[in-house]
Amino acid sequence: MHIVLLEPEIPQNAGNIARTCAVTNSVLHLIKPLGFSVEDKYLKRAGLDYWKLLDIRYYENFGDFCEKNPNAKIWMASTKARHIYADVTYGENDYIMFGKESAGIPEEILMAHEANTIRIPMLEAARSLNLSNSVAIIIYEAMRQQGFPGMLMEGQLHHHKWEEWKKRPENFFRVAFFYSPFSVSSCISSIGISSIGSASVGISSSGISSAGGAGGSVAGNATNALNKSPSISREKVPFCKPTRDCAIFSPKPLPSV
Repeated sequence: MHIVLLEPEIPQNAGNIARTCAVTNSVLHLIKPLGFSVEDKYLKRAGLDYWKLLDIRYYENFGDFCEKNPNAKIWMASTKARHIYADVTYGENDYIMFGKESAGIPEEILMAHEANTIRIPMLEAARSLNLSNSVAIIIYEAMRQQGFPGMLMEGQLHHHKWEEWKKRPENFFRVAFFYSPFSVSSCISSIGISSIGSASVGISSSGISSAGGAGGSVAGNATNALNKSPSISREKVPFCKPTRDCAIFSPKPLPSV
């Protein structure tokens, strides 16, 4: 597949789109003038280390692009289009063009390719989606139609194997949440804690139940319980800020049915 950006303006968007093209093995075409330098730090940062995987091509203007790709079948994404992006059939070597963030594809170009114009449905009051989001939505629909060619279809855990669940499910019956009054209270209802006293939280074979005194707010008592209960360990998690902890509940195995 080919992604074409006509006069893109924002480097972060272009960098995100470059990453999307890299992971989908799509060629990225950039039509000048660009609203940024190809050496822009924000462009490089958004694309991370995926630039080495990317096939990227530059053109002086739209006419230059058309001359160098004379037989290209171009789908033109626009909020002004009359066809839904998911209702068309994409070919393996089709081109999908997107206009610049501030104005989109010029109407003169759209009118010359009316049959190939596509849009993403959205509320009438909304102006448009973010450019990089729009590219991701449409390119993955095109890839889905083609069966995701050459893509990895299954992932693997980093520290465990999926098969371990069948062998020892008790090791994985753990609920983690960020340690804050909001997340504590919301997690309480989702995992079945009806009330928490200020002394401790008991672990039963059927899940997490309450123990200790009564009264006070759920979130406040939950905080006390997390701080005092020997049944709960608190661990730092690598993606949290230093001031945010993760509470890990490790209940006993569920009874066999």
